[in-house]
Amino acid sequence: MMRKCLIVLLSLLLVVACLAGCGGESSGADREYGGNSLPNEAPSKGESSADLEGVADSGRKLIRTVYVTAQTKNYDTFLATLREKVAQAGGYIQSSSENEATSRAYRFATLVLRIPAAETDGVLDLFSSLGTVTRKEEQMEDVTLQYVDTQSRLKAYRAEEESLLRMLEDAQSVGDIISIRDRLTQVQYQIEAYESALRTFDNQIDYCTVTLNLSEVEREKEADPSVWSEIGNNLSDAMSNLGQFFRYFFVYFISALPYLLVFVGIPGGITLAIVLPLRKKKKQQSAKKE
Repeated sequence: MMRKCLIVLLSLLLVVACLAGCGGESSGADREYGGNSLPNEAPSKGESSADLEGVADSGRKLIRTVYVTAQTKNYDTFLATLREKVAQAGGYIQSSSENEATSRAYRFATLVLRIPAAETDGVLDLFSSLGTVTRKEEQMEDVTLQYVDTQSRLKAYRAEEESLLRMLEDAQSVGDIISIRDRLTQVQYQIEAYESALRTFDNQIDYCTVTLNLSEVEREKEADPSVWSEIGNNLSDAMSNLGQFFRYFFVYFISALPYLLVFVGIPGGITLAIVLPLRKKKKQQSAKKE
């Protein structure tokens, strides 16, 4: 009985020593995950050649992010067609915000789209066909090493879980059972964390994130205008702005008439009511003197 307990305790000490030796190696890699909250403690058994060959066969693990600014005259048609296209592509709208048109500005919308990687280019082409793309930025992040490292750590933890379960079946004393179960709980927590990290990676890799800023305009600008076309656009903008200025001035002037009547008309009327009789009386006095 005592001999079995010593064997179990030595086995646990050996596992803990192996984990402590690779703790320094794992901490630097865990910081690379950024948004993925991975535990600092992880078994490091190295990346086997089989794991690397599997990644090479399946391709690089790339996260694609696209930022687009576009404008359109057909605002409602643009949004309706875009929603339909995204649904057909198997994607979805993660978030959206829109402001309504006012007397001072047209409508504007910001949409964050999640689109399957293979269908992203088709949706991006739709922007140009429905409006004018004035700005486009694209980022591609290679997370292949982080992905393989996460898989390796998950595999090592699963192997340790199986070992602990076998040890738990052979344990005899209450102390041994408690110690093994405590370590098993920690290992299972690590497994859940790394499985969650892989699911997050898979979602980011399989779905491209496209952020679209869409503006409603009267006239769409050319994406790459010539010199004369740019001059014509600027002159047209100047005339449009001048027309808007007179429009707003007229609207504000008419809207301000009640205030002008109260603050200018009434005091002016009172002043005239006082001044005119005085002038008339003064003229009469001057006529009598003559």
